[in-house]
Amino acid sequence: MSVDTTEPAELYSDANSLLRSLLASSSDCTKILDLNGNLLFMTEGGQHLMEVTDFLAIKGCPWPSFWEGQGNIDAAAAVQTAKAGRVANFQGFATTMAGTPKWWDVSVAPIFGSDGKPERLLSV
Repeated sequence: MSVDTTEPAELYSDANSLLRSLLASSSDCTKILDLNGNLLFMTEGGQHLMEVTDFLAIKGCPWPSFWEGQGNIDAAAAVQTAKAGRVANFQGFATTMAGTPKWWDVSVAPIFGSDGKPERLLSV
């Protein structure tokens, strides 16, 4: 029987490296929002799908504002549902940053902190 002598800091570093690789290889439009629904992060795949050329230009923007018509209402409701600790799903219409019209299937879920309360939101 072997004993794992890997230090916790090394395991943490390996997990972060794996997470960065997973996010970079995903073709989904994955975003992290604050509890108010403002955009904090978008994967490279998401930036490609949304035709974003400068993420810093939209970082901090209210995510529901990217949606049109009923999609805007559904996105705002999804933020509130996830903020309350539940998962929300909807379909909505939004144009990309380059103006390409697209329909999206969206899931918004809470990201829980160590206290068990939502601290951020995950949108895929």
